[in-house]
Amino acid sequence: MIAEGVDAAAGSSVRSAPSGWRRDPPPGPDGDGPLVSAMLAGSPTAFDRLFRLHVASVRRVAVSVSRNPESAEDLVQEVFIFLWRHGDRYNPARGGLGPWLRTIARNRALDVLRAEVRQERLAVSAVGESRTLALAPDPLDATIAAERAACVRSALDRLPRAQRQAVLLSYGAGLTDLQVARVSGVPLGTVKSRLRLSRQHLARRLARDGMA
Repeated sequence: MIAEGVDAAAGSSVRSAPSGWRRDPPPGPDGDGPLVSAMLAGSPTAFDRLFRLHVASVRRVAVSVSRNPESAEDLVQEVFIFLWRHGDRYNPARGGLGPWLRTIARNRALDVLRAEVRQERLAVSAVGESRTLALAPDPLDATIAAERAACVRSALDRLPRAQRQAVLLSYGAGLTDLQVARVSGVPLGTVKSRLRLSRQHLARRLARDGMA
């Protein structure tokens, strides 16, 4: 019952924290250890203190990786609820609480991005198949289109992962180069280079297979 009450307090604290939050002064000479111990004993006050100490740095990581302030707020809430429910997994011998929380935030944000890319790839595949059927009603044309699509998919599968992701986001999901850069977390020039190299590879493969 205590956990349920603090779960609610945790959610309230995260949701009500202003975007320009500034962390309180650093913990005492013993670090976060005493606060973590008190939180594990069921102290909402200790949890609130830990939240205030680390929310700003956790939010920075969440925003940096997700590139989406709204998603970042959800991630921040997840991180601190995880801290309350599973704080016993924190091992101070392996480092400070702050780096541990930031690692959780980064990993969770990357998981969300990967899930979004998988969903975009499924959507791209579905759209591509529907367009092929709509544009090739003749059986012979449909066969040729299917062979070409299979060749393109095979060529895409042989691209390096980063290039394949750039192609799917750009040509499949219809994102601009700048949007692809933000989703992928790389410079714009890197995205342009990946797209150029992938186009060259796909063109060579289609020409080799007589599909150009």
